Amino acid sequence: MKKYILTGLILMSFLFALSGCGGDGGAVTAPPGTIVKFLQDDKTISITDPSTHIIDFTISVTDENGIPLSDVLLYISYPWAVPDSAAVVQLYDADTDTPMNSPMSVSTDRNGLYRLRFQYVGADGLSYTGDLKAESGQAIDTVTVSIN
Repeated sequence: MKKYILTGLILMSFLFALSGCGGDGGAVTAPPGTIVKFLQDDKTISITDPSTHIIDFTISVTDENGIPLSDVLLYISYPWAVPDSAAVVQLYDADTDTPMNSPMSVSTDRNGLYRLRFQYVGADGLSYTGDLKAESGQAIDTVTVSIN
């Protein structure tokens, strides 16, 4: 009986330790008081050129005192964005130029920043407006992007 109890305790300890190992590199959701912000001045962007159009965004995550927060999990989304070449819009990790899903899950770098590339691919004359959104915990910021 003692053997089974000891084995159970060892197994429980192993499982507890294993549960702390995440595949996200240790990124965490932003704590209360965090500020997520697109660093662009314009909160409304209008794309009128129907050819391929690329906008680079930098998103910062800081605490209420302006101190950058690294390894904070960000969720970024935009309607109609998919990593398919036939898509209207594609979102990319700007550092790796890798197309991502929307919503996408990423984490800030050691400076509390994440660089995002927004690429308008085209939609045969369609016009639409959507909010590019970055959020973590209670913190959220948006930029409205219109395609005309």
